[in-house]
Amino acid sequence: WTLQTMPASRNWSGAVYGKPSTASTGIFVAVADNLNSAAYSINGTSWTFSALPTFGDSTLNEYVDVAFGSNVFVAVANSSNIAAVGTWNGTALSWQGTIMDVVADSSSKDWVSVAYGNRRFVAISSTGDVAYSFDGFSWLPATMPSQDGSTAHNWKQIRYGQGVFFAVGDTGSRD
Repeated sequence: WTLQTMPASRNWSGAVYGKPSTASTGIFVAVADNLNSAAYSINGTSWTFSALPTFGDSTLNEYVDVAFGSNVFVAVANSSNIAAVGTWNGTALSWQGTIMDVVADSSSKDWVSVAYGNRRFVAISSTGDVAYSFDGFSWLPATMPSQDGSTAHNWKQIRYGQGVFFAVGDTGSRD
């Protein structure tokens, strides 16, 4: 292991590696849950800041996780139903914000994690709301199962592997 220092004054909360078709090498991307910030690196040692979009009525969106797939990076925020889609233009990463309003009551959800697999992005909220997208811009709702049909879960993270999405969480002392 070699310890690398990320740019200071940020609370780095998620990271991913991906290789867009417009890049000659893969790109590391990290998102921060403060200051609407991302950083990217082509070598893992030298980092460049990339501003994540403010969206909706908020001046600060707390981006918590990022995934790569279909030649784009998708970051989710745990505020205001926000996602950002990052595209690599050959020399820099630029972001475009989008709304993940997939819940019928239009309430703001606490999105905590996003993963890519099977040609789609899947995001989960801490309370079990699920959103999926084929492009990162248009999101559709889905449902997370519960263990016994009544126990509330505190979902933490979703990932993809071996052909399935899997999520982890706890009951968070909920009854």
